[in-house]
Amino acid sequence: MEDIHWKYGDDVRYAYAVGVIRVLETRSLSKERVERAADAANADDVLRVLAETPYAEYLSGLPGPDAYESFLEQEHEKTLDLLDTLTEDPPLTELLWCRFDFHNLKVALKEKFGGQDLASAYVRFGRVPIPAIKTAVVEEDLSLLSAGLADAAAPVLRGFPERKDPKWIDFVLDRTMYERFVATTCSEGNLFFYELVRREIDVINILSLFRTRRSGDERGQFVEAFLEGGTLSRDMFLQLFDEPLEAVPGRFAYTAYRNLVEDGWAHLDREGSFAVFERAGRETVLEYLRRAKLIAFGVEPLIAYLYAKENEIRMIRTIMVGKLNHVESNVIKESLPRVYA
Repeated sequence: MEDIHWKYGDDVRYAYAVGVIRVLETRSLSKERVERAADAANADDVLRVLAETPYAEYLSGLPGPDAYESFLEQEHEKTLDLLDTLTEDPPLTELLWCRFDFHNLKVALKEKFGGQDLASAYVRFGRVPIPAIKTAVVEEDLSLLSAGLADAAAPVLRGFPERKDPKWIDFVLDRTMYERFVATTCSEGNLFFYELVRREIDVINILSLFRTRRSGDERGQFVEAFLEGGTLSRDMFLQLFDEPLEAVPGRFAYTAYRNLVEDGWAHLDREGSFAVFERAGRETVLEYLRRAKLIAFGVEPLIAYLYAKENEIRMIRTIMVGKLNHVESNVIKESLPRVYA
């Protein structure tokens, strides 16, 4: 790691791109607007709140609130296309697309081995066409996939008939994907993206620890799910399997994840729900991303903007699903992280 020439901002090739991003950031949903949407009486009223924002361009032809996913997909695709246009570092920004390819590969593998139709679970934003992924999995012809996806799929195709656990598919593919993220951010020397990935890995491992302990599963289940590359070691996590569950949160008191664990555990212990844990995990990542606001030139503000936009889209989706299912506003708000702005 000492031999890597780390870069952090100061790339004047991005002078125009960062200017574009700064303008777009001013159009993001404010905290007040999100709260108004969460407090709205129903899904139609949420759309009326969004009609006062840049999302208005999508709403005139919307047949009804049930079709909300169509305009969220359009906004997501527009943001990805913008980054594709602005990037000067394709090896880094391609990582943002490969997340969708790995997601679609998970879906295809679960369809194959579960005998279910999961067509609605696919997302269209990846680089590899969905039909190619489905055909490669069904026919076990990995030549149709990129090398990274093929390497991820091969052990699952070999091992699932014996394992017969859908969660194992997630473990294998997540491990392969994050290994690629760590390797690429290191080889490209982008310190901001590298540290972002490490935090994502830590958050995933922390939630995995508490889920495993809460469900009473053995440490072997956690070892299979554990992702290497974070700031917290495997040994630290494994030692926590020898502690009473109630004592585990205190072991994070002197880490960067103290608030995440304290807030998440308090709610989990009281309500039996991981909603706050998941929300606090997203907030931990968003808090790190805010550092990009201090970077004048570089790919970092582009990466941060995409993550922030995806968080905004996720919040709108959570609110719309909640309203359509008559969930109380306070319950919806419990799942919403703070806005990026």
